[in-house]
Amino acid sequence: LQFKTADSDYLAAQKVADGFFLAGIRTDGACASSSCQIEVVTTPTDDGRSYHISSERIRREIGFVPRRTIEDAARLPYTRQVIEETLRLYPPGWLLTRRSIDADNIGGYPIAPRTDVFISPYIVHRHPGFWADPERFDPDRFDAAHSAQRNRFCCLPFALGPRACIGEHFAMVEMMLHTSLLARRMRLRYLPKHPLELECQVNLRTKRSVYMQPEKRQ
Repeated sequence: LQFKTADSDYLAAQKVADGFFLAGIRTDGACASSSCQIEVVTTPTDDGRSYHISSERIRREIGFVPRRTIEDAARLPYTRQVIEETLRLYPPGWLLTRRSIDADNIGGYPIAPRTDVFISPYIVHRHPGFWADPERFDPDRFDAAHSAQRNRFCCLPFALGPRACIGEHFAMVEMMLHTSLLARRMRLRYLPKHPLELECQVNLRTKRSVYMQPEKRQ
């Protein structure tokens, strides 16, 4: 990154750069390690067998993209849907806070000025009033038709508004490229050494290590 700024603004620019990379990398890592690989690998078919459904669809998609660059990310719509559905079920930023400026009323609850308001994307993303069959992993929720019908405030893995995550677009491109490269070169099989449990730290993450067995594609 190049910042065109006066010397007096160098420190501020450096903070922006640090926040940009930190936000993008932490979201990317949390998403990949705690959820995406698990869902891609273990999504069952209607007859109960476990196939690499999402992984295979990603692999077919990337067969039409000769390179893996930032520009190519726009040509991977299904890969993006897999990432978005993963972030819906397992948002790394599981809790957001905002402070009210003026008095307000939210859902019938009066909010005084300068009140800390807690918002949990994890809860919003699994609310049956917003999502059909919310516990099911279904990347097709994020195709163009379904996305156009949905209130945009129902999905906020990077928050929304002027204080949304500065690393959102960087993280999305990074996750899409990583996922497409992985699906192209190998399969990952989940090894259930212990129950999968989540814990709420700074980011939502798995409580224990997740073990995967790589299988090289022919």
